[in-house]
Amino acid sequence: MFSAIHKSRRVAAYCAAAMTAPLLLSAHVAAAEPIENTDPIRFAMNEWTSQNVLTQIAGRILTKAGYNVEYVTAGYTTQLTALASGELTASMEIWGNNAGEGFAKMTKSGEIEVVGENGLLGGGGWIYPEYVEKLCPGLPNWEALKGCASIFATPETLPQGQLIDYPPEWGNKYTLERVTALGLDFKPVSGGSEGAMLAALRSSVASKVPVLVYLWWPHPIFAELKLKRVEAPAWSAECETDPKWGLNPDAAFDCGWEDVKVAVAAWPGMKDKWPKAYKILKNFRIDNDEDMALAHAVDAGQKLNAVADTWISSNEGRWKGWISDAEK
Repeated sequence: MFSAIHKSRRVAAYCAAAMTAPLLLSAHVAAAEPIENTDPIRFAMNEWTSQNVLTQIAGRILTKAGYNVEYVTAGYTTQLTALASGELTASMEIWGNNAGEGFAKMTKSGEIEVVGENGLLGGGGWIYPEYVEKLCPGLPNWEALKGCASIFATPETLPQGQLIDYPPEWGNKYTLERVTALGLDFKPVSGGSEGAMLAALRSSVASKVPVLVYLWWPHPIFAELKLKRVEAPAWSAECETDPKWGLNPDAAFDCGWEDVKVAVAAWPGMKDKWPKAYKILKNFRIDNDEDMALAHAVDAGQKLNAVADTWISSNEGRWKGWISDAEK
């Protein structure tokens, strides 16, 4: 499994329509008020479906308000420098718990600004297909993994079980530290990319093979497959810094994961150059269920642009309200 994951570093097909090059949407709908600046507002397009959908929706709303918009392919962590410089204007889905230390430092210093929350309540952790519970009695309790790590082993990880982890460029999730602190005989293995991680998960489900994957939610894969979450000890900030806290008195990270409210981030100059657009993004809200449905539609084969267009036509009252509020 590892070799297949490692070699599959392609960008998922659902991004192709939006990420081949910067795309320009001209302001074809007259704004209620003149826009402050005709320069394009440049949105970051990252590596996963929900971010792409939310970005396309946000871009369309700003286009309806009269702004010029561009969508620019950008890596999740590498986008930070571009946001600080103004090369990128905004990014619609920043997870504070995995954006890396750079994001926290740059927001604290004022190099990047958090516009507000986008409405998502995010989480992350270890997931497995429902059928694995028959092979590892005691799941979803994390302690069950102590007695059945071997069923997750691959030729590359023997005798340890394989745990498919985030790629390094997505930020350190301290998976090895958690595995060690909880006394679990697993070897974290980089998933390579979201597409490769999902391919490994789908392949395992098709063959009814045990698999354990670090993944986040909301995510459309939960609408596609019957997946369960490992129930780890409750998260606490002290768990990650104080070895004496928690189950293992000799190690930090003997707990689960922090839930996080997902943010919209921007170049600090946005609020002065395009103040109404800034306020519109501040008003932007989509909840977990809506987000998963939108992303699942794309993953199921609908075109990204079509999904975004449908949302716009079906939610006119919502986004027009965000624009009207921004004009006050």
